Amino acid sequence: MEAFQHEDIFIGKDFFRQMIQGYQRIEREGEYRIGFAVPVVPLNCCGYASYIKLIGKKEDYEQRFGRAYKSRFSAVFNVVETAEFLWDTMDTFDRMAAQFLENDGYNILDCYYNIGCIMFSRERWIMMGKWPEIPDESGMGRDEAYICQDNVNKDLAIYELKNVLAGHLAFGHQKKRMMEYYRNHPEKFAVHTS
Repeated sequence: MEAFQHEDIFIGKDFFRQMIQGYQRIEREGEYRIGFAVPVVPLNCCGYASYIKLIGKKEDYEQRFGRAYKSRFSAVFNVVETAEFLWDTMDTFDRMAAQFLENDGYNILDCYYNIGCIMFSRERWIMMGKWPEIPDESGMGRDEAYICQDNVNKDLAIYELKNVLAGHLAFGHQKKRMMEYYRNHPEKFAVHTS
């Protein structure tokens, strides 16, 4: 049996509309040319720092896990329990996503961004030479390294939209524990239509 890898991303109501509007706003007023736009992603090597600051949990996080560095070598990636901590900050994902719609503005990220969920234009996709294809490889991890390096080479910025939230369940080594968490907390992930 062949195993495959996939992303474990959650999005809320109005996600795509907010991403498109945010991207267009940045194209109109951004200080730097846009490489790509991203939502706030709590379990992401850059996004978690924005998330805990926006929800007022930075001090709690840092007391438990140490300084909240925007880095792929931070505790959010290296410590298994960080995923659970971040998901525990939400009553439900949908309610937190709705709360984020009230935020305004964007951040410019100056760190390596492990993708998960991004938006870029067709023009940008062509400018970066589309995605390199390597036969018999999933591309997992290579795509983010490629696009981040291409941003640096072309002097383009990563913009994080403060009013858009996307949830990432776990990094690979956290997956087993977080799949159990997912099964034990179905209310956090239930879709709320109202």
